[in-house]
Amino acid sequence: MLDVWPALPIAISWYIRNELLFVDNIIEALKQNNRVCKIDIGGISSLLLKALSATKEPFPALTVLKLLSTALVPSPALSDSFLIGYAPCLRHLRLVNIPFPALPKLLSSTRGLVRLRLDNIPSSGYIPPDEMVAALSTLTKLEELHIHFGQPQFSADQAGQHPPQLALVVLPALSSFYFMGHSKYLEGIVAQIDTPLLNEFMITFFVQLVLDTPRLRHFLSRWEAFNAFHQAVAVFYDYRVLVKLHPQEGVAQHKVRTLDITCSDSEQQLSFLGQVLSSSLPPLSVVECLDIRQSRRHWKDMENSRWLELLGPFTSVTSLVLYDELAERVAPALKEGAVLPALQNISIVGPQPSRSIQEAISQFITARELSGCPVTVQHQEKEGGL
Repeated sequence: MLDVWPALPIAISWYIRNELLFVDNIIEALKQNNRVCKIDIGGISSLLLKALSATKEPFPALTVLKLLSTALVPSPALSDSFLIGYAPCLRHLRLVNIPFPALPKLLSSTRGLVRLRLDNIPSSGYIPPDEMVAALSTLTKLEELHIHFGQPQFSADQAGQHPPQLALVVLPALSSFYFMGHSKYLEGIVAQIDTPLLNEFMITFFVQLVLDTPRLRHFLSRWEAFNAFHQAVAVFYDYRVLVKLHPQEGVAQHKVRTLDITCSDSEQQLSFLGQVLSSSLPPLSVVECLDIRQSRRHWKDMENSRWLELLGPFTSVTSLVLYDELAERVAPALKEGAVLPALQNISIVGPQPSRSIQEAISQFITARELSGCPVTVQHQEKEGGL
């Protein structure tokens, strides 16, 4: 009976709470490198990371590798000798808060990789966009890609210092791409890849003074999905603003696209969102319904021009929905600017509009009637949450 055990696979799956109790056991298990098929360790310690870095053996049966560090101090980097850069059966790879500068070396052996998640990448784990794309180029079965930086800890110039290669790298199976970080890093990635099957894309930008993303706009413009979007929903929170683009009802093959901007200042949220909509996305001329919602507790007083920047790209919107306090903020901007030229209906959701809102909306409606473009207004009570 004992002779049978060496042929069975080993799955190492722990969340470390008492490292002295588990480290020795994990190291012993790793010595059976030909049998280990899964390594999934949460709460990994610096001590265990160092031990893993010293693992200079191939893991030919390994299919899942997940290492999660919750340490507040920077974790030690995995060395280039980790797994001796060889894991040919790997299908799922996830690193959280763990630097691994030698990742491209390992990826060169993982041609069957399906999911790659790099979350909360520390500055010591920075890999230039060109090197990242080169590493991805061999992953013809990759379906899901996450590149999430923890904080904007690297120089923006560093992210875009290498000119893109002329030939696009095709990622033929990639259907989901999630990014969090500085726009220049994303520019360096999307300038070099083609993703014919991409169906889900979520961007989280760190706020920066100037947003210049022509390559991202070109990358997104190749999607037929953008011609299917019907509704845009913008939700302002205390520390972020989300924009979700919804396809027309019945267009099942296209999923919702999400933009996520991490920022607590309300004026910066509005200004940066306006830049994203006007410079990062293809023209939103197909969007017909725009919902603007809020879950913020505090708003700065700001010029109407900020709201006009947000509304400007939506040239085909026929229906505008304003929630709660936002109606009082957006309505004065409507009467001042030539925006939403196709608008036909305004819905105000929440408490009964104040006199100031009604007056601002009335002036807007009068101006539209005089120009031969009448607009109707209705009020409805809010039901449920956002």
